[in-house]
Amino acid sequence: MRLARGVPAATTPEKGETMRVSEAALARLRTVVEDAEEVGELAQAVLKVRAGKWQYPRVFAEAVQVAAMAMRVALEDDASLSVFYAEPSA
Repeated sequence: MRLARGVPAATTPEKGETMRVSEAALARLRTVVEDAEEVGELAQAVLKVRAGKWQYPRVFAEAVQVAAMAMRVALEDDASLSVFYAEPSA
């Protein structure tokens, strides 16, 4: 189990199981989580451009990354979106 520095390890079996379930759920949502991270970076770039700290091409680059991640979500069948890929019932 990987923990961030300073995060205490599970002290009971129940806490350990909760952490394993959380890690498994996060693994299934990996692509969506990565896309959310890219959206956050895009928002940060927009704010820094408005503050005069960055130039617009940085916003464009971040927007392209968001679009690329959105395509991965659509094409790689992320488990969190499985309801959209399910076959219609007969």
